[in-house]
Order: sequence, then structure tokens, then C-alpha cells
Amino acid sequence: CHIGAHSFLGKGTLVGKDVLPYVIVDGFEARACGLNSRGLKARGFTPETISHLRKAYKIIYRNSLIVTQAIEQLN
Repeated sequence: CHIGAHSFLGKGTLVGKDVLPYVIVDGFEARACGLNSRGLKARGFTPETISHLRKAYKIIYRNSLIVTQAIEQLN
């Protein structure tokens, strides 16, 4: 599996599938639990970029959409 850039894995997290960039993953079953905004700020991402990433995260993980619907909303 692939761990995306600027993602953060909690201690003891077992990863069995790809982790998207910029995401915090935690728990035994490796669930996304937020955007790694603290890490992004530390790496020089602008507040505007972090805001856009946060909106994308919510569309992908919190709106209960299927992949094609999420892609439509992101475009």
C-alpha cells in the first residue's frame, strides 16, 4: 500500500490500504480522522491551501458519496 505525502499515522495503526495525502489516519482499522493541518502549517502550506484541502477532505470522507459523486463535487 502507498502512504501519501504529508499524511500522519497514529501510533500502532495497521494500514492495509492506501492512505491519501494530507490525511490523519488512526486506529486498529486505519480510519481517516482528519486533515493533517498542523503538519501542513509546519511545512509552509498557506491558510488558503489548507482551507481548500479541508473542503476536499469533507467531500471525500464526510458526505457519504460514492467515488464518482465525490469527483464531480471536487471538480
